[in-house]
Amino acid sequence: MVGVVIQRKVIEYRIVGGTGACGRAQRSTFPAGIEAPVQYGPGVLAFAVYMTQYQLLPYQRTAEVLNELAGLGISPGILQRAVRVAATRLEVPVTAIRRALVAAPVVHADKTGRRVNGNLLATRTQHRPAYGLLPSEEPRKARERKRRAECDDPREGVGPSVSSECGA
Repeated sequence: MVGVVIQRKVIEYRIVGGTGACGRAQRSTFPAGIEAPVQYGPGVLAFAVYMTQYQLLPYQRTAEVLNELAGLGISPGILQRAVRVAATRLEVPVTAIRRALVAAPVVHADKTGRRVNGNLLATRTQHRPAYGLLPSEEPRKARERKRRAECDDPREGVGPSVSSECGA
């Protein structure tokens, strides 16, 4: 039998103060990295980024899932901040992947669509066996203009040939 247990782990820190034997007032401090009364650990924030960015669950629903599974009363705003922090931390590796894809002789490109607030959005991927890139989404009309331009000239003479639905 296989079971899954989801539970939260809470670590509480307290500041202790008083007067020492020397007569001076003393007060302890919080450990490094503890900056707010309530903070969520890296596991919670990574799960939130995964659910919102990979599983494409809305922020509100992700907050509800965390509340239902682990009793965490986390707000959608904290989830949005977690995504922004993750994006900032990933800037360097994403730039390296982008450069490697542009330098590659051939890359595979693919796309998939989905509706968000009534708008059809496209997620385009470009990848090689060792790495891949999911650029940001664009509205359908802009995406279609780009697709037509890419099918005429995939990289405007710069970077790799693109094998995709254009027939290349």
